[in-house]
Amino acid sequence: MIKRKMLNPFLHYAHDHPRKLIVDIHSYCNARCTMCPYPRLYGRQSQGEMDPDLYRAIVDELSQLGQEHVFIPWMTYCYMGEPFVSDRVDEYVQYATERGIQVYLNTNASLLGPAKTDALLATDFSGQINI
Repeated sequence: MIKRKMLNPFLHYAHDHPRKLIVDIHSYCNARCTMCPYPRLYGRQSQGEMDPDLYRAIVDELSQLGQEHVFIPWMTYCYMGEPFVSDRVDEYVQYATERGIQVYLNTNASLLGPAKTDALLATDFSGQINI
């Protein structure tokens, strides 16, 4: 940890590396929540899914940082998207958790049915689900 002079007293200590990441595994959402900018940005941002090799490279690097600097990294998916739109969210979670990354999910829960819940639990997911 490096002590830096900052205007915001809550940001008094900063790290030279990320400890938490938001990763957009895709750019889709099935809702149009009033507090979210997604509905306004939907037509202006490119749509698609992240390349799986890029995802694995990001996870591997975050995991390595955690090991080198002795901390537990955290990750969540989709800054403005719904993670359960992806049929592979359980695979993403499993890859990250197997590498020592704690995963939490932000969801509107409309797609969180028994099949996706069972697939997620089969990954030994132990993180948080925020609805």
